[in-house]
Amino acid sequence: MNTMLVFILVFLLICCIAATAAGLPGNYAMMLVLVGFGLLDGFRLFSVTAVALLVGALVLGEVIEFLAGMIGVRRKRRGWKTQMIAVGGGILGGIIGSGILPIVGSLIGVVIGVFLATYAAVYYEHQDQQAAKSVAISAAIAQLIGAGLKVVISLFVLTTVVFLAIVAQTGATIH
Repeated sequence: MNTMLVFILVFLLICCIAATAAGLPGNYAMMLVLVGFGLLDGFRLFSVTAVALLVGALVLGEVIEFLAGMIGVRRKRRGWKTQMIAVGGGILGGIIGSGILPIVGSLIGVVIGVFLATYAAVYYEHQDQQAAKSVAISAAIAQLIGAGLKVVISLFVLTTVVFLAIVAQTGATIH
């Protein structure tokens, strides 16, 4: 195993995690880096199964982030329509936030978008500011938690890669 190649892999994964923490698609980049490294290395350091499990963990992080705002809305016993509006608000907010403030604007935009869209949907339906505020706060907090969990999963994948690389230096393999 080429040690320099492993250092490059770890460096790229750290860059991807920084992108993920900033609200950019770092987990998708991590998936590509892991698969690319596996192909380049002939899946000697990481078996196809190990790469698939690591990519699966990253996909799980994306799903959690995607569903987080919906879960926050659902927690306040609101319907499917309001949940979908929260998701749409998050997507639109992320796009607008990225355009206004590169790097961190995406994450800020997602949270603000989820909050505003959820607030507007609940207020339009019930004409109750307190209920709209409560649901919107729940959705925004859940969205932040989802983004945080996604970063934690990314860190878990990085830690696993480093662990496997250290084990491989000893001559052992884990499949």
